[in-house]
Amino acid sequence: MVSIDAKLNEDLHKMIQDHFEIEKKGRGIAFSIPFKRWQADNRVEQSPNTTSVKHHCIMTIVDRGKSGDCIKAARLAGSRGGTVIHGHGAGVPVNYYYPLAIEPQKDVVMVLASNDELNPVRERICKDLELDKPGNGIIFVLPVSHISGLLKRRKG
Repeated sequence: MVSIDAKLNEDLHKMIQDHFEIEKKGRGIAFSIPFKRWQADNRVEQSPNTTSVKHHCIMTIVDRGKSGDCIKAARLAGSRGGTVIHGHGAGVPVNYYYPLAIEPQKDVVMVLASNDELNPVRERICKDLELDKPGNGIIFVLPVSHISGLLKRRKG
């Protein structure tokens, strides 16, 4: 993850494409998420290119070991896959069961979806992982303003 000025976005994607050859199958995907920037006077500056969003990143945070179920649900709804990042929960206190300390371990699952795929994929993940029940996870969606390495693969 890199935070850059919107003016450098195209150049960075070009450099990533050239260096990592992500337009080739199996080489990776790069995408940009526009951020709002807070000014000193509490004004919010919206990043450009948010009006023509054609893709979204569905972020799901679940207990470690549930990421496979999340990817399976996304695929059943039409997605081609996703990316899993392993992490530790930081907002919940550690539970101590002498002599063990149990720390919450989480999986963050990122799935890119077009506007047409967004609702079916999100709804299938919510349903299959029962995210409406407390403690089963959280899901949220972020707009994606630029993608490299995904579109050509879908066409070919």
